[in-house]
Amino acid sequence: MRLFVVAVIGYMIGNISNAYLIGKIFLKKDVRNYGSGNAGATNALRAFGAKIGILVFLLDVFKGIAAVYIGRQLNLEFGGYIAGISVIAGHNWPVTLKFKGGKGIATSIGVMLLINPLVSLICFTVGLLIAIITRTVSLGSLIGVAI
Repeated sequence: MRLFVVAVIGYMIGNISNAYLIGKIFLKKDVRNYGSGNAGATNALRAFGAKIGILVFLLDVFKGIAAVYIGRQLNLEFGGYIAGISVIAGHNWPVTLKFKGGKGIATSIGVMLLINPLVSLICFTVGLLIAIITRTVSLGSLIGVAI
């Protein structure tokens, strides 16, 4: 029963769409009407600029960290894994946005930071360098995740 509760909590945390909320509250715009149509950090960066994009990225990373932390508190290590999977699922397929969310990259970074900090920092650094060099965030994300 505890794992079910952890999964639900993780999913609900994932449903907090920072790109959507920041766009609507502060800019009166729906991020899903721009660029790729995703409610995630990369599209917020494209649609609303660097400051908003970085803020959304950091909040999405924190969302992943928070879910894993709560999962571990409720059900030790395994609860962290369940919460991590659930928060990513909630970010990617949020019931609050008719199951059309982001890609889950920033949230996955947050999850991995708690599960394996060293590996996640290496992957993030390589992905960031690729994104900067090629000026293509999606390529950096794919390579960072693939490592």
